Amino acid sequence: MINKVLYLLIALMLGMASCKTKKDTFVLSPEEFEKFSTQGYEVLYEGKPVANFEILELEYFKGELIKEYSLEQYSPFPNELSEKILRYMHMRYPDAKIEVKFQKGDRQ
Repeated sequence: MINKVLYLLIALMLGMASCKTKKDTFVLSPEEFEKFSTQGYEVLYEGKPVANFEILELEYFKGELIKEYSLEQYSPFPNELSEKILRYMHMRYPDAKIEVKFQKGDRQ
């Protein structure tokens, strides 16, 4: 009986030791985060518009309610800001699904 309790305690301790809190690595540095802001439906980087909120979707899938923010970047192709916009939005809305789309023509 004592052996069973001992084995159970060891199994529980090993199970708890293997449970680690997953650290979010998809973030911006504090300095880079401060360069972003929002104004109305636009995302600004260093005070200049770089993307706009296109749509907010709510989905219910397999028992979960999922928010999805869809943005359109003011660029026809991905560039150095694309991932930063994703990271910024993820930091603002960590439980939401974020997507960035690109304009078909050049805005600038």
